[in-house]
Amino acid sequence: LHLADCGSVTARVASGGQGGHIEFRAGSPSGPLLARMEVTPTGGWDKWVELKADLAAPPEPRADLLVVFVNPGKGGLMNLDWITLHPR
Repeated sequence: LHLADCGSVTARVASGGQGGHIEFRAGSPSGPLLARMEVTPTGGWDKWVELKADLAAPPEPRADLLVVFVNPGKGGLMNLDWITLHPR
């Protein structure tokens, strides 16, 4: 399955801290943004929720997918248990 064949992504996350965003990027940590999820505090580091986002087509059919955690200047953002890519 090539990244270009994926239409959405699901992530299982928990946050007992600040939360933040998960960005899915193609090729590098600063590469094209394919999807972004907002992770709000879930009430504990083991209080899991599943988030789903549409995945934009990457500029090239075959590319590395990078998961980038964002919340500048803050620590204790979130736990990521797993991600699942879904076909278009």
